[in-house]
Amino acid sequence: MTFILLGAVVAGPALGQTPGSPTVDITMTVRPIRSGGSEVAAIAVRTEIRGSLDRAASAFSVRAPITYAGVRHIADRVDSLVVRDATGVLSLRVEDDATNPAGFPYYRHWRADRLVVPPVVMTYRMRPFVGVPVAGPQFDFYVHGGGISSGGMALFVVPENIANATSHVRWDLTDLSAGSIAGSTYGEGDFDTTGPPEQLIQAYYMVGPLGRYTPQQLLRVPRVLAGPASVRRAARDGVGVSGV
Repeated sequence: MTFILLGAVVAGPALGQTPGSPTVDITMTVRPIRSGGSEVAAIAVRTEIRGSLDRAASAFSVRAPITYAGVRHIADRVDSLVVRDATGVLSLRVEDDATNPAGFPYYRHWRADRLVVPPVVMTYRMRPFVGVPVAGPQFDFYVHGGGISSGGMALFVVPENIANATSHVRWDLTDLSAGSIAGSTYGEGDFDTTGPPEQLIQAYYMVGPLGRYTPQQLLRVPRVLAGPASVRRAARDGVGVSGV
């Protein structure tokens, strides 16, 4: 099976850029892991946070959605979450928001038991959805064809109380098949963006044996929405998949 990635180069400021010079630098290394099988079993994420954290804010915390756009149990798939700072491993208190009966997002928070001393390093694994994918916009983490497609809300645990940061996302694809690439709302491969780290969960990502279309080819092929069913359909029919 072959994924096909459609993308565009956007000129101008980085997506999500906000005024002012960020004082926080965040580097996220994202590694899909196949664990010896043909499909991705999880993604391993290492997030390093450097700079001046706001000590006037509440204690350092990170969060992931419990429910987002009707997709439930996302935070339950976070495994082996560990946070450490310059003085050692942090004890974390888990707090869940009250259920939102209207279907709007609500979150699980992992809160530090003390003030932190940067750099702060967080590691965890996120497991993919298992079951029959639902129709509609992709707000979940699916594996197929030796790669993944996902909304960021189902991939990333992000720090809270950081209004402006420079975020660097780096892909480690060494456990995928040769020639695999990563594509996202931000383009192909590694990327940097400025703004709240929350914006990373509002983007979309495809990783694996992706194909490419040139802008000229893009004008000559129909588009379908990205997702497991449409990727299979595109591979069968030879049409483009709009993954970004």
